[in-house]
Amino acid sequence: MGRGLQLHPGWPNGLAHARLGTKPLMSTSLTTVMHDLGFRDSWRDLHPEGHEFTCYSFMHNTFSRLDCILTSGIDLQSLVEVKHFGRFLSEYAPELLALQWGPPRQHVHGWCMPPDLLVDPACQEAIAGALVDYLECNLHSATTKELGWEALKAVIHGACMGVTYGVQRQLEATLGAQDRRLAVLQGSGDIAGGATGGTTGAAQSAVGMGLIGQVHTLGASPGTP
Repeated sequence: MGRGLQLHPGWPNGLAHARLGTKPLMSTSLTTVMHDLGFRDSWRDLHPEGHEFTCYSFMHNTFSRLDCILTSGIDLQSLVEVKHFGRFLSEYAPELLALQWGPPRQHVHGWCMPPDLLVDPACQEAIAGALVDYLECNLHSATTKELGWEALKAVIHGACMGVTYGVQRQLEATLGAQDRRLAVLQGSGDIAGGATGGTTGAAQSAVGMGLIGQVHTLGASPGTP
């Protein structure tokens, strides 16, 4: 532990109030790292006002709470019991962590970024702009790295979908203009009525082929809401 270290177990988190002589230690950074990595002190969650100790130093004749039961990705409702046993065989107390697992959660398929987006110029520009805006607004905000990364993925998703929907709307507008043009030609007698359907389909295919290819490249299909 080091010379002069004093823990104050009366505080909600003794580690966050450690002192070396009269100067603060970096224990506050340890707590910050725990939160950034998504770890929780399970014993403290179930015993917010508890003052039990996990270690007794015979050399210094002091009690301390050096051991934390860290869990990640576990709901607080899943914790049944977290307990410190007696310190009979060593300076450190054995720990008990009991969990109650519920039925498996139904897997929800999330958005998967198509690799083609990384080489598409329009998406590259949209993603770069979104990253600049996001970092300017959130780089120095008081949030965890885990939460920041999850939000950043949503920003990238939105930028890609914005480009995809833009190409899709362009395709729909182009095909609509061709339909109106073909209707005018049919009304003027330049196109025989019996061949209108086939001609319309051929014209739409010819005009929209490039745009349709862009939509598929961007990971969506025509008609996607």
